[in-house]
Amino acid sequence: MKILVCGKGGSGKSTVAALVSRELAKGGKKVLLVDADESNLGLSGLLGAGGSTLLMDAFGGRQGLKEKMKKTGLETPRPILNQPFTPADIPAECKAEAQGVQMTALGKIRNLGEGCACMIGALAKRFLENLKLAENEVCVLDMEAGVEHFGRGVGRNADLVLAVVDPSRESVLLAQRMEQMAAEAGVDVKFVVNRAGEAAAKVLADNLDASRVAATIPDVEEIAIAGLSGEPFPGDVPGVEDVCSLIEEMAAQPRKAKMRLL
Repeated sequence: MKILVCGKGGSGKSTVAALVSRELAKGGKKVLLVDADESNLGLSGLLGAGGSTLLMDAFGGRQGLKEKMKKTGLETPRPILNQPFTPADIPAECKAEAQGVQMTALGKIRNLGEGCACMIGALAKRFLENLKLAENEVCVLDMEAGVEHFGRGVGRNADLVLAVVDPSRESVLLAQRMEQMAAEAGVDVKFVVNRAGEAAAKVLADNLDASRVAATIPDVEEIAIAGLSGEPFPGDVPGVEDVCSLIEEMAAQPRKAKMRLL
């Protein structure tokens, strides 16, 4: 399965993506966690992994990536951009591993005036389009904040969108927008309520389609401290297992044909 973890900035997308990836790996899945957020700097550290070369840099940086995207598959030395590929085809220098999860990062904006995130978004789209997974493999993509990736059509090749919702009105409105966009692409969307107490979780559920709320992850201080200090997450976290059970159930179902409208 290919799973997009989406939401507004600060909602906890990276935390949820890392926790779900770790739990799926513990359950025996081969998990590829992809950092597709050009601004996020700490995803790999959440699981205790070291750094690795950005995939964009492996293709020659912003300009090299642009040139290679224009070439046909036969002219491209690596298949990710223009041909089907598997996780094993990702260059070794672009991968890191921790807690049974394999990780890769697509690209980052690092310097003043270097340009927008368009090339990184284009790479994310090609990556998801061409990635081929075996039956026991799962790819979890930690997306950039907001819905621009839906506008670029990145979501059309996903099997599931996990919309992370924190206790804010903006987060609810954005989740509703993502639900609509995912429906246009024929992709299922589920909500993960994050860092909400019992009262706030109820209000959130009342403002969303309750049938789509997959899990509620409470405000766990140990998670906040680990994220703040750059340390790996603590042990089991309530709510994460519910998300993984949903993923297991969906993986066991026959795949539906999708509308490719995005």
